[in-house]
Amino acid sequence: MPPDDDSSLHFEWHGERLCLFSDKALFWERESMLVVSDLHFGKEAAFRRAGRPVPEGTLASDLARLDALLKRSRAKRLLLLGDLFHARSGRTEDLDRTLSDWAERTAVEEFILVPGNHDRHAGSPTHWPRLTTIGPFLDQGPLRFQHEPEAVRGRAVIAGHLHPATRIGPGGKSGLRLPCYWFQRDVAVLPAFGGFTGTKMIERRGGDVVFATDGERIARLP
Repeated sequence: MPPDDDSSLHFEWHGERLCLFSDKALFWERESMLVVSDLHFGKEAAFRRAGRPVPEGTLASDLARLDALLKRSRAKRLLLLGDLFHARSGRTEDLDRTLSDWAERTAVEEFILVPGNHDRHAGSPTHWPRLTTIGPFLDQGPLRFQHEPEAVRGRAVIAGHLHPATRIGPGGKSGLRLPCYWFQRDVAVLPAFGGFTGTKMIERRGGDVVFATDGERIARLP
């Protein structure tokens, strides 16, 4: 892995060395596993079918970002931590074909999907090579990976679901709102990876560690 810079930094949590990318993905070095959450593929199509005009191009951008992260991290596994899809109404043949073609040419040894609440309605990927679907969680070493952030006795949990965001800079509520990684004592929440997702403000407590990102730079907040 490259040394820390504006676009990535390392953080040790529960004895594990994690690399956090500004592009909203976590790399667990010991397991050579890249982790992303809340991609919400097909959200654009679902909105258009509902008569809501939205711009196109998010899917291609998100896949290009994933390609770049996989190349940079040299990850052997890609863990999709829930809400891979947004809604069944967005599951078009073109979307499924694009994703299966992308997975076919991606040089990782294994894709792992821990389904989220949206996936339970939208369905699972079709024709993906090297895909393993595990639910409702994946236990690996001292860590548990699951979609919703709930504490578990005996393990530290890494989750998604909340699309966490925080504010930086002066002005309190008028400060700049940015996606963030949110590390509590035993539960960590990843920012939503998808380019067409909303965010939810978190309420920090004493002892929490937060890393804000604008997509290009990442910084630990005081």
